[in-house]
Amino acid sequence: MIRALVTLLLTMPLAGCLSDDALKSAETVLTLQSGTMSELRLMRGKGPFRTYDLAPDVMLGVVEEAARMARIRGDEPVRAIFVSERKREVVAKERQGEEAKDEGYEAAFRTALYAVVHEVPDQPGRSRVEIHEITRGPFHTGVVRWVRDMPGWIDAVLAARARAEAEPVKPIP
Repeated sequence: MIRALVTLLLTMPLAGCLSDDALKSAETVLTLQSGTMSELRLMRGKGPFRTYDLAPDVMLGVVEEAARMARIRGDEPVRAIFVSERKREVVAKERQGEEAKDEGYEAAFRTALYAVVHEVPDQPGRSRVEIHEITRGPFHTGVVRWVRDMPGWIDAVLAARARAEAEPVKPIP
């Protein structure tokens, strides 16, 4: 709604004078948007950290699975989840409205997760996970609280995996 209002206000006196990029920039400024993925990536290595008794490559899969537990309004899953095995990081972007189903990286987000899985020196079977989040601004807030919820979702994924490993495999008749 705000986007439509800003676009309308800007285009009325300047119809045809502004490019799409200029309109998008004006909207960003007027709606007090901030928060970028670059800002989140600058947090890498600064903690806080949680340590787990899992190798980093396995833990990366757990973090991805936990991020997929996030839900937006209407119980829709967060669809824009990106995993870098090389960097051992998971990025998830919560979107609302028309963009909610967009799985691409570039579309606007409301909140974003940046989780990094680190090796623990001299302990190859352990990993440290750090979780950071960002919100786009006061008029672009989402419902997912990544820093608050991810540790619980990680614990739930680990518990489900432990139960699955403990259950005996039944032979197919």
